[in-house]
Parts: sequence; C-alpha cells; structure tokens
Amino acid sequence: MADLARLSERVVIQLARLGRIDPDAPVRSERTQQGLAEAANSNQSAVSKVLRRLVAAGIIMEERRHVVGSSQRMKAYSLTRRGELLARDVARRHRVDLLPVRGSRSTDDAAR
Repeated sequence: MADLARLSERVVIQLARLGRIDPDAPVRSERTQQGLAEAANSNQSAVSKVLRRLVAAGIIMEERRHVVGSSQRMKAYSLTRRGELLARDVARRHRVDLLPVRGSRSTDDAAR
C-alpha cells in the first residue's frame, strides 16, 4: 500500500479492505488510529489529522467502540457510503485490489 502517494488514500483503502463494522461486536485494533497508522506506514499524529479531515468531509465515521484486547473503548473508524465510493475510485486509479483483510467481517461472511 506504500505506493499510494497520499496518506488519506492509504487510510481510505485500508478501511475499505476491513469492510463494514458489525454493530453488535467489538472491533479489531486495525480500526483505531494506531492500527491505521501501522497499516499506512505512517505516524499516529499524521493519521489523526487525516482522520479528522475525512470525518469532516463525510468520508469516514468515527465512533467509540470496544476494541478486542483493550480494556477501554477507543475511537474506531469505518467508511460511509460516500467513502466506499471514493475507495473504489482510488483503487481503480492506483490499480489496487480491495480484497478484504483476513478476519474482517467481509471475509467472515464470505466463509459462511
């Protein structure tokens, strides 16, 4: 994913790969600022700024959720419908696959 020039594009693609959030289940750490920073190969401060911009633009949603392996609720991120459309456009422009991340809801649903 490092071939995508913009950090915002890398974050959107990563969230697209994670799929949609199950409203009744805790989320994985990959949806937190730290998890997204690691996936985008960036620092958490830069990712935090990008996430604020993407939330303000209506591309992603932010909510406090229980995170697997954490004793406290943390901010978790997911794409809005607008964000899903943007992710497809970014993937097409950069010729990147949007295959789900192993263990995400999309992958779990496909295995059933």
